[in-house]
Amino acid sequence: MNADNYFYIGRDHLVCEDYSLGGVGENNNSAYAIVCDGCSSSSDVDFGARVVALSAKETLAKMASLGGKLTYEEFGGQVLLRAESIFPYFPSLHPQFLDSTLLITWVKQGVMKAYLYGDGAFFHKVDNDIVCFHVSMSTNAPDYLSYGLDKQRRDGYDTLKGVKTVYSCVMTEGTQVLTNEKTEIVPPFSPVEITSNVKAGDIIAVCSDGINSFRQSNSLPIHWRELVNEFIGYKNFEGVFAKRRFAAFKRKCQKEGMVHSDDISVASIVI
Repeated sequence: MNADNYFYIGRDHLVCEDYSLGGVGENNNSAYAIVCDGCSSSSDVDFGARVVALSAKETLAKMASLGGKLTYEEFGGQVLLRAESIFPYFPSLHPQFLDSTLLITWVKQGVMKAYLYGDGAFFHKVDNDIVCFHVSMSTNAPDYLSYGLDKQRRDGYDTLKGVKTVYSCVMTEGTQVLTNEKTEIVPPFSPVEITSNVKAGDIIAVCSDGINSFRQSNSLPIHWRELVNEFIGYKNFEGVFAKRRFAAFKRKCQKEGMVHSDDISVASIVI
C-alpha cells in the first residue's frame, strides 16, 4: 500500500485553510488519508484545520493500538477532545479556530472505513468503477465537530434549519456513465459512514469541497463529477503519487484557463 496527499490555495483566498495527511502503518498493513477544510468566516482556521487533522491521526493510532473500534460519534468526540486540549497553551487563538470539516478514511486487514464530518467528497475506484459520495449542506454552513464545544453556537446553528445532502453514485472510469444514483436528505450531524472490502489495485480518496469551485476559462462552472478522474486517475503509485498527479493537473488548469476559487485538498490510498 501507499498513501499521499496534496493541498493548494484557492484563487479567492489569501491563506490556504485546507490541510491533508496520508500515511502507511508499520509493516505496510494499514494506511490512512485525512482531509480538513477550515471555515473561511472563522479566524485561525488554517492552524485549526491542521490541529483537527493531526488529532484525527492520533485518535486513529490510539484506536489501533488498543485493538478497539470507535463509532462515528465516538471517534469525532475523541478528535474534538484531543484538539481542544491545546487551548490553554495558545490562549491568543480565536475560540472558533477549530471550525473545520474532517474527512478520514483508513484501511486495515482488507477493510476500508470512512467517516465524513461536514461537506466534501469520497471516491473508491474498484476495477473500472468509481464509487462516489458527495456531501453538501443546504445552508453552505457545514456541521463542524467544533459546535460540540459551545451549546450556544450549536443552538444558533440549529436555528438555520439546514439539511445535509448525501449523494452517491457509481461512475465508469473515464466516462460520465452513472449507475446506482442515490440521494439522502438527512439532518446536520447525521453520521456519514462508509465501509467496504478492498483488494489490490483499489484507489481510495477523500477531497474537500473545493472540488465544487472549479470554473472553465469562460467562467462556467465545472460539475464535480467531471473532475473525478482527475482526482483519482493516478498514472503510477510510487512515492508522492498524489503530489505528482496534482502538479500535472495544476499545469493543465493553467493551460486551459480553469480556476478553483476555493482551497482544494485531497488525500489518497492505493492498495
